[in-house]
Amino acid sequence: MNNPTLLLLGGGYCLSHLAQHLTPGTFVLTTTSAEKQEAFTRLGYTAELVSLSEKTPVRELLHRYPSLETVIDSVPPIHNGSPTQGAEHIIAALPPNLLRFFYLSTTGVYGKRDGEWVTEESSCTPFLDRSRARVAVEQCYRAVLGDRLTVFRLSGICGPGRGMGPRMKRGAYRLPSETTRYTNRIHRDDITGVLLASLAARKPLPPVFNLNDDEPTLASEVVRFYRERFSLPEPQEITNEELHREAGRLTLNQRVSNALVKETLSYTFRYPSYRESAATEFESDEMSL
Repeated sequence: MNNPTLLLLGGGYCLSHLAQHLTPGTFVLTTTSAEKQEAFTRLGYTAELVSLSEKTPVRELLHRYPSLETVIDSVPPIHNGSPTQGAEHIIAALPPNLLRFFYLSTTGVYGKRDGEWVTEESSCTPFLDRSRARVAVEQCYRAVLGDRLTVFRLSGICGPGRGMGPRMKRGAYRLPSETTRYTNRIHRDDITGVLLASLAARKPLPPVFNLNDDEPTLASEVVRFYRERFSLPEPQEITNEELHREAGRLTLNQRVSNALVKETLSYTFRYPSYRESAATEFESDEMSL
C-alpha cells in the first residue's frame, strides 16, 4: 500500500508537469476530469477525482491518506459562491501531522502599480474580482496555518502551448496604446523548479514568494521581439479608454522582483527572460491533458 506524503490539488498545467518530476507512489494528484484521472493513472500516478467545492469528498480524500505532510493547492477560487469555500473544506480535514502547505496565487494581488517594482513585502491592492478572491483565500489559509503556509504568487504563465506568442499567432493578443506598460511572466518549468527546490528545502520558507523571471519588460518591446523573431502579425491595439473600461488584466502595470526566491533557494531561472522562453511557447505540451 502506498503512503504518499504529498498532495497536489489540481492536476492542471503546472502541477501535472511537477508530477513528472516526482516518484509515483509518493504523491496524490487530484482532478475534476474523469478523462484526466484515467490518463494520470496510466502514467502510474495515484489520481483522485474530487472537487474542492464538495465538503464530504474533500474530507474523505484527506482521511484516505493520513501520511500526508505537504499539500500544494493550485485550484482557483470558487466563483459561484464564497471564494474561500474550497480552502475552508481543506482546512477542516487537514491531517494533524501536516508540515507545510503551498498555495499558488497570483501577482495580480498587488494591483495596478503604474510600473512600480513590487516585492513580497508590497501591500496587496487588488482591483480585479479574481485577484480579490485570491487574497481572501491567502488570508483564510494564513489564519489557520500560520508559518506552515508559503504563498507562491505567479506572474503570467508561459510555456509549451501557452503565452504571448500563441495569443499573437491566433490574433487574440491586444497591445495597449500606452507604451509604458510592463509585462511579467514565469515559465512553467521554472514554477516546477522552484516548487521542487521548496519541497527539498531544509529550512523554514518565507510566507510569500514571487515567481517571475528576471526581466519585467515593456509590452511593446516584447511584442516587437515576437514579431521579428517569429514573423507574427501586428496585434490589434487597444486604446486607453477601452483598456480602463474593460478593467482587465491588461491594466496591470507592475515590475515584479524575484530576488527573494533566488536568494532563499539559491535558484537560477532556466528561462530568465522572454527571449529564452519565447520559442518554447510554440512547442506542444507533452502531457496534452
